[in-house]
Amino acid sequence: MNDKPKDDNDLLQEGTLTADPTDDCDDMKTPPGAPEPAGKDGKDKDKVEPLSDVFDVAWERMTARADGKEPPIKTPWETLDTALGGGIYSGELIPVVGNTGIGKTQWAMEIAYYAAKAGHPVYYVAMESDEPDLVSRLMGLEYRHQTGKAVSWSDDLYKGRKPKLLADVARDTRNPLRSLSLYFIFGHPLEWHPSSLEDSLASHEAEEKRPLVIVDFLQLVGPDPDNAQPDPRNRIMSAAYYLRIMAKDYNATVLAISSTARNNYDLFDGSIPAFELGKTNPKKLEGSGKEAGEIEYAAATIIALCRERGEREESKPVWVAVVKARFGKTGWVGALPYGEHGFGEMKKPGQPKRQEQSKTKPATKGGDPYGE
Repeated sequence: MNDKPKDDNDLLQEGTLTADPTDDCDDMKTPPGAPEPAGKDGKDKDKVEPLSDVFDVAWERMTARADGKEPPIKTPWETLDTALGGGIYSGELIPVVGNTGIGKTQWAMEIAYYAAKAGHPVYYVAMESDEPDLVSRLMGLEYRHQTGKAVSWSDDLYKGRKPKLLADVARDTRNPLRSLSLYFIFGHPLEWHPSSLEDSLASHEAEEKRPLVIVDFLQLVGPDPDNAQPDPRNRIMSAAYYLRIMAKDYNATVLAISSTARNNYDLFDGSIPAFELGKTNPKKLEGSGKEAGEIEYAAATIIALCRERGEREESKPVWVAVVKARFGKTGWVGALPYGEHGFGEMKKPGQPKRQEQSKTKPATKGGDPYGE
């Protein structure tokens, strides 16, 4: 039996949350320097099209991928890219499921940073985190990239416990970070809807590098302004399918961060003897997202993040599984060391234990981690 106390998200899904979770939230903001809205392009999504037209559109997309003109977006972990068939592909909605507190935001932020360093336009929709939280994480990643030294984004930067170090990190990271094509939307929980992103995504349609959208997280997306869905399940399902269609229409990649359904916590933390993290077929994790299981069954690619609970939890890695993969293969990808400095180098399942990585060595792929 799972005796973990219920958080606000659990109470929200039950309809028993007494306080409005949006009372203390800031209004949605448009980040400085974001592309100007391009306006609706007048697509008639419901028109009848002959096979000849459909064939030509499909052939253009397939040959673009075959010729390397539409490469997938790389993640910071080569092992994960290999499992996904090269990276995360455009036109895809990819649910990323994991328990509360497992590190989903940090994991997503590292992917956002890595993609932006590679020149992709990245939109990060944050409905729980504030500006200092996310910028502190980015400063820690950039500082490690610039100097090879690791800092605690939470204690050293976000909480400001070492003013001199904070000033040094800011000096080395401010300009490189401000030059990234990384945009934030701080949306009202239960009010922000992905339709507000369509104009910005349309502005990238003529570019070779496709946009990445990260929604953190799916359960807090609001109803369609033109078709209100007060029921939580209908609201989340409607939002998920809207994101899926938006990814296809604008040739974007959408990562939808999703909380685990409470009755599936034990699967994701290895509490069930019959389900061993890193060994048991992760197919059992499909459909385990809170109020979003159906979209996982419909999605072509699903990623799960799992972590064992218990004493010294901070020393336990986060296991990454590809539950479904359109372009790659399913299975356990590996274990990511996770701590106050972020994620480390991924260890493959069954890989012998190695000496812990030095805190002064950046945890990335071999060579220049960002291809610069």
